[in-house]
Amino acid sequence: SDELQKEISHLARRVRNVQESIQLSQAIVNPSTWEQNCLNAVGNCVGEWRAIISFYYYNDKNAEANAITAELFDTGRETSLSVFSLVQMALQSGPLVGSSPGYFKRCGGEVARIALNFLTSEVFTGDLTTALFFTEKQVAAIQKWTKNAEKAAESNKPPSKSMAKLQRGSGKSRAKKEKAENKRSR
Repeated sequence: SDELQKEISHLARRVRNVQESIQLSQAIVNPSTWEQNCLNAVGNCVGEWRAIISFYYYNDKNAEANAITAELFDTGRETSLSVFSLVQMALQSGPLVGSSPGYFKRCGGEVARIALNFLTSEVFTGDLTTALFFTEKQVAAIQKWTKNAEKAAESNKPPSKSMAKLQRGSGKSRAKKEKAENKRSR
């Protein structure tokens, strides 16, 4: 239906905007900024996708929705892939930059707890293969990330030296910028 296509186009635009924001933002290395500006935005996109699926694909009142056409199914798979990619990107950005998604061993207990809250939030409840059209592999990846976040949150270790520097905003890129600014000001 045209309304479904409008909803999916809106979501696709929103996913692109959040991806661009994550890629361009340098301030999200701070854990609270990462949570507010990255994870919350990604969670909202996941929630919107979940609502679209619930309304258009599983709504009993809508006779068309019960007959999921091949086109609608394909559109759904494509959109779910972009939503999953956004979740993966969020778990490789900010204080987790430079690591595999869901790798929490160096980031510290605080970041792991933030990630765990995100991964166990309402948008990730239930059967994700039907609620979000995620594949079995994608669901397994989210489960693995959740398990890793639980372990790291429980151990509550401090971040590694390099991660702590990065989270304070005093990593290599910051040092390079300051050095370049000092050369210009001479």
